[in-house]
Amino acid sequence: MASVDIQLQNQAKSTELFRPIKFVPAKTNAARFTPGHTRFKPINPRPEDRENGVDSDGDEQPEKPATRSAKKQQHEHDENEGDGGGSANGTSRTSSASETQRNVLSTNWENIVPVGTGLQNLGNTCYLNSAMQCLLHTPPLANLFLFHSDKFPHECPGKKGQLKFCFLCELRNQFIASFRGPYSSDGTKASSSGGASQGRSGLRAIVLNGLPLLGKHFKVGRQMDSHEFLMLLLEHLEKASLVHRSIRSAFEGWDVPPRPSDPDPNTRPPKPTSMVFATFGGYLQSQIRCLQCPYESNTYDPYMGLNLEITKASTLEHALKHFTEPEVLEKENAYKCPKCKKPVPARKQFTVYRTPPVLYIQLKRFTWSGAKIHKNVKYPLDLDISPFTTENNVLSAEQAREVLKSQGKMSKEKRSELLRGSGMKRKVLQSCQYELYGVLVHIGGGCRSGHYICYVKSASGVWHRMDDSSVQKVSVGEVLSQSDAYLLFYRRKERRHHRSGQAEDPG
Repeated sequence: MASVDIQLQNQAKSTELFRPIKFVPAKTNAARFTPGHTRFKPINPRPEDRENGVDSDGDEQPEKPATRSAKKQQHEHDENEGDGGGSANGTSRTSSASETQRNVLSTNWENIVPVGTGLQNLGNTCYLNSAMQCLLHTPPLANLFLFHSDKFPHECPGKKGQLKFCFLCELRNQFIASFRGPYSSDGTKASSSGGASQGRSGLRAIVLNGLPLLGKHFKVGRQMDSHEFLMLLLEHLEKASLVHRSIRSAFEGWDVPPRPSDPDPNTRPPKPTSMVFATFGGYLQSQIRCLQCPYESNTYDPYMGLNLEITKASTLEHALKHFTEPEVLEKENAYKCPKCKKPVPARKQFTVYRTPPVLYIQLKRFTWSGAKIHKNVKYPLDLDISPFTTENNVLSAEQAREVLKSQGKMSKEKRSELLRGSGMKRKVLQSCQYELYGVLVHIGGGCRSGHYICYVKSASGVWHRMDDSSVQKVSVGEVLSQSDAYLLFYRRKERRHHRSGQAEDPG
């Protein structure tokens, strides 16, 4: 064996293994490694790393009181501006958002522009015109299409065969036509760029070329459901925004989906965040909470828009309360708790885990047969959805015991309130404060007939009635008195930043 070892050593000496290694000082830093988050320590950290609390050995330095306070303030700002009622399991969107993302997705108009023009009825297209007007007056979309046209490539990917029809480019063309844009970021007129067709109506292209791609039942001249059109349009806009590389890269890292308590290893990885989901998307939590032990099972579902039953509701808040109504799984429906190892009573509840910058709500006015539910559901100008969030529906162990004791001894309403947990400690969350900016109304007896109009709030804060090509100023009272309201559009309230850099409270 000794002779074999000597032979191997002699062979190794003749190769590169025993050749001396010379180290020289690095001229640049190892940018691929993030100090403090890896076992590798850069020899010469960047100056900004030292400012962020990383010493020359790559270790994190103790925070100074001022730095800690600044970080705490930033964390509080992220919570207020970010995910909106998410629990500790959630990841704040805004904490990782770039300045570009925040500017584009601001729910305040970046600049004041006139109200959009009316839209021509091209043959029973009032359902399409009304939905389009609500999108055209959605601040984040207007900010992107009117004031950040540099985010678009000069040539649409659809021309290269990647898309049969690019709804995104045609929506952008309609923005420019409706608002006589595009504009620079300071609100002044800008030359058309990025392949935009100034003055060209994207609406006509969507009607003639895009409708058949939404579904075989969408045909020119046929009256359709405005909500169905809106959902399918957003779906195709989402696909197009992921094909546009510049748009896709602008929203990378904006959203991190929450992880379920019992993740399925076979679950597909989440798809990249699109511009559309970053604007309209959020997450609902479905929770089953054992009433005999602290075990809870949490799953999360993405959503774009809430669909609310109105048969038992007289106000929007009542409909939201019904949507998040908790129920008890007991008796023959008892929950088999993995921790208790037996069927036990449990609470099941849907709550809003993460809120979107723009929230649109469907009041379900049509039955499965297409008949209309004629009911006046009151909706507010300012909406607070804090009571319906996950954070404000936490059930403590003591409350769980009270629920078990209350069976047959408490009214259904009181028991339901007890099941919501949190009691009088419910928080008013800044990220759950919304302001109405659009109301879509259906006039008539069924979803395949009648007429659609909408009310939108312009960048200057003035309400207008949009009835195809007709545009009229109206009062707030008229907006809030629509007994046939079908879709409601709310934008999250934000602080308004003036040119001077000062901020004022949302209003």
